[in-house]
Amino acid sequence: MADILSRLSLQPVDSSDFEAMLALRIDAMRPSLERVGRFDLDRSRERLQAGFVVPYMHHIALDGDQRIGFVTLKPEGSDALRLDHLYLRTGFQGLGIGEWVLE
Repeated sequence: MADILSRLSLQPVDSSDFEAMLALRIDAMRPSLERVGRFDLDRSRERLQAGFVVPYMHHIALDGDQRIGFVTLKPEGSDALRLDHLYLRTGFQGLGIGEWVLE
């Protein structure tokens, strides 16, 4: 697991990244939402659009160019951040990457 963590980086998001990030969010959330009967493509789009604030978003990249997730951390007061989004592609969940991002 430590090997994969050493290969991660956070990279800036551009407004043109929206559709790719939506696809990633759907990949990350669809299986669990379908299990509970709550997957809705339009709702997924709306939720991401509502929180799509480029300056507070970062791609989670593996080996510099493989985008495996993204995180949104927004300022909350003068000394705190609020986690709005943290999504990882299927296959990259449960490897300690979320913990790495939050550290």
